Amino acid sequence: MHVNREYFILEKDGIPVAGVMNVDDFEDYLEQQDESLKEQIKRGYRDYLNGKARAVSDILEGQPSPAKKRKKQTVR
Repeated sequence: MHVNREYFILEKDGIPVAGVMNVDDFEDYLEQQDESLKEQIKRGYRDYLNGKARAVSDILEGQPSPAKKRKKQTVR
């Protein structure tokens, strides 16, 4: 496990030509380049702003989403 997340820049004649970094950081970088992932993050943020999010504790406990709770109430 690498704790300090160091990276190295290799230079030739003072010009950067390559970089060496932790593979986890590199994988994170690659994911950030994925357009579908970027769109998924944007949709999730919009849902959060519109109040369509729920607490992680509710998800872990299996509680229904706020939208499902509203549907159950209106059915009665």
